Amino acid sequence: MKNFQKITFVVLFGIFFGLLEAIVVIYLRQLFGSGVTPIGRQITPDDIALTLGFITFLKSSASSLITQSQWLLSLERWRELSTLVMLATLSFIAGKTIKEKFAYFLLVFGVWDIFYYIFLKIVTGWPAGFFEPDVYFLIPTAWVGPVITPLMVSSIMILLALFLLLKGSKKP
Repeated sequence: MKNFQKITFVVLFGIFFGLLEAIVVIYLRQLFGSGVTPIGRQITPDDIALTLGFITFLKSSASSLITQSQWLLSLERWRELSTLVMLATLSFIAGKTIKEKFAYFLLVFGVWDIFYYIFLKIVTGWPAGFFEPDVYFLIPTAWVGPVITPLMVSSIMILLALFLLLKGSKKP
């Protein structure tokens, strides 16, 4: 039962962290006028370092397509790093073993990411669909692709986390 309570609170944290992240991104888009899509201009083949179809990694020089300046790009990278550190910190506190810590990180990351998109949709109407282009991360370079990719990856992370956390909690 204690494990269920901890899972519930980690999920709750993830939901509200997703809301906070969506609000920050909405503010940034309003302040810097990035419009509906987060990619400033179309990506050309010269901008691509590696593509896996569902995720495209841009060359470092092309990461500035996402922001209006190197300064903003640097701030965004610090914001992303801060997010990852906060999610990892919560996971470290919640879990007892390395396996639990990892599982809680998967859980809170997945919930946070899914609810980030849910709240963006509710508040702004974006994304219009699952295949709308988005920027996933800027560390170490820009990762871009359709919205469906992080939603699917996050769903898998949540299922794996629940499997790891609930597998050992059943007593005969």
